[in-house]
Amino acid sequence: MPRSLRDALAQAAERVAPDMNAQEVANTLNAYAKLEAAAAEMPRSLRDALAKAAERVAPDMNAQGVANTLNAYSKLEEAAAEMPRSLRDALAEAAERVAPSMNAQEVANTLNAYPKLAAAAAAMPRSLRDTLAEAAERLGPIMNAQDIANTLNAYSKLEAAAAEMPRSLRDALAKAAERVAPSMNAQGIANTLNAYAKLEAAAAEMPRSLRDALAKAAARQRTKMNAIEFGMTQQACEKLEIPL
Repeated sequence: MPRSLRDALAQAAERVAPDMNAQEVANTLNAYAKLEAAAAEMPRSLRDALAKAAERVAPDMNAQGVANTLNAYSKLEEAAAEMPRSLRDALAEAAERVAPSMNAQEVANTLNAYPKLAAAAAAMPRSLRDTLAEAAERLGPIMNAQDIANTLNAYSKLEAAAAEMPRSLRDALAKAAERVAPSMNAQGIANTLNAYAKLEAAAAEMPRSLRDALAKAAARQRTKMNAIEFGMTQQACEKLEIPL
């Protein structure tokens, strides 16, 4: 995409942001999160316009819109760093409202976004943590390999949420991780093991069948792991006393 087109689209997005609906705001932010050059050049005035628009439409966002908006902000470093408290609060309220209707990917993406949004994670209300925990427990049985890895990885980085993680959720995620372990890719295995190594209560309760399933998955994928993934896996296996 030529610079002239990126500039023209940025100007257009800034001009129409005050009139965007919830889906349009989410789609615009999500698009910028995937366009590295455009995101890097995103002017402050556009970031401000989209933040104001996101705060305005947050009460109207559906589950997908909330998940996509949080996911986009987690990838837009400058926009995330400038995110006003009022927008963080609006998105937290929206996430809590729609969590009961979220699907597995939306729950995983929402949880996974918060550790990358330091200020939002620090201000995450207990009621939202509880609502997302209930949603993750409900959807654990149908989460795919990536959703499980993302969910566990998120909890390993959200200290308050991890400390409050109910036994029923830990059990649901353990069963789900065991179910999807045979289909996990190298990154998923590395992230899952790394997460368990940081979640003390979940690690202490890890059933033998899950440990065996993750060991087999790690052995299957070890030749496909890059250096970082292999290092994470090796370190986690040592801590969890899982043979590699």
